[in-house]
Amino acid sequence: MEGNDIEDLGGGQFRTVGAVTRFSALDQYAMGLRAEAEVPSFFYVESPTNVQPPQEPASAPRVGVTFSGTRRTVLIQDVVAAMGERVPAVAHAPKVHAQAFIHLVSAGRQTDAANVAKIDRFRREWEPFFLTATGGRMRVETRLRQ
Repeated sequence: MEGNDIEDLGGGQFRTVGAVTRFSALDQYAMGLRAEAEVPSFFYVESPTNVQPPQEPASAPRVGVTFSGTRRTVLIQDVVAAMGERVPAVAHAPKVHAQAFIHLVSAGRQTDAANVAKIDRFRREWEPFFLTATGGRMRVETRLRQ
């Protein structure tokens, strides 16, 4: 979720073409939303150089960054060999998660209604975004039960 989609331009050249729009198939496998057979091969770029515009390792994902490097293909079997099988398996993993948004106010201070409204807007918008980002495979409930 926190990364880029990378286009292989050939000849060891790459470009970022997407950023932070969804959970990848590997993310979804780790979340218990996909079986191994549903995770296609993917790649990373080893030892990137000539990064334009210049980026730091901690830089936020950004579309349109070009760079050179060595493409390394990864199979889900490589991940499982290194990390072990996902537990619980997709058939038994939860598909609904409860999350709370909490606004803390220092002792003696008043709650700012505008801040509460902003947090509530984020909370309401998070549910449909999360559903879309997981390809409809998982949802979150952010309303506190009364």
